[in-house]
Amino acid sequence: MQHADRYKELIAHTLVGSHRAGAHTLPQALLDDYDELLRLIEEGKNAQGRWISPRAENTAEKAAIRLHRLGNYGGRDGLITDHIAPALDTYIERFTQARRTAGQYAYSPVVHTAMLLEPQDVREAIVVLLESTHYYGQIRQAWALLRGGLYGAAAANTNTGVDPRGALSPLGEVRNIADLEPEWVNAGNVGAKPWPWGDQAPIHIKLGWLIDHGAEFWAPTALEHDQLYVQLRDADRVKAGHLRATGAVHHARG
Repeated sequence: MQHADRYKELIAHTLVGSHRAGAHTLPQALLDDYDELLRLIEEGKNAQGRWISPRAENTAEKAAIRLHRLGNYGGRDGLITDHIAPALDTYIERFTQARRTAGQYAYSPVVHTAMLLEPQDVREAIVVLLESTHYYGQIRQAWALLRGGLYGAAAANTNTGVDPRGALSPLGEVRNIADLEPEWVNAGNVGAKPWPWGDQAPIHIKLGWLIDHGAEFWAPTALEHDQLYVQLRDADRVKAGHLRATGAVHHARG
């Protein structure tokens, strides 16, 4: 018996939190089952936090296992495709429009007093940019958890695909990363990021740079990520082989 007692470590718990913060949608069945689990825990434990009976514990445990497996709600891939990916598309569209409205302030990493003197639409756009750490971060966290393991933050570091960096790979964030940085694989393998400042700049500056350079944001399933990684990897190998062959010919002629 562990899932009910450790329900806050379930992926579903984090997903419900980011959903209720406005980051993305979720199946109503998942939300209903989560609320039911909370009810069973509240009614099934005494003031000391102990189960009042084996029956109460077993009932709550079954509900927690249902949430843990996620299969009844479309599975990991279904949740990514139907809820996380659309939320990302909607957010990037909203963020892009806010950058246009914010004008020069879109490129400022800090808040200035002058921002308060701008028209309301500009101030509201600036707020959207500054909230990117919250909303974009929660969308990405939800995606990483669904791409990873069972419990908590460690799930985001679990690699179940062919990309060595797994869900932490820049390819999992930007579909056309090879167009922005041809050496993204080498950079990613050592933990570096192919965009300026790495992870040191505010999120709205990073997103703005990516948008300005034509980034294609996406939230791929494991299969989609793997397929693109293999495609790019094989293309790099063909290119490298061609360069070696060309060099050998030139060397022989010389």
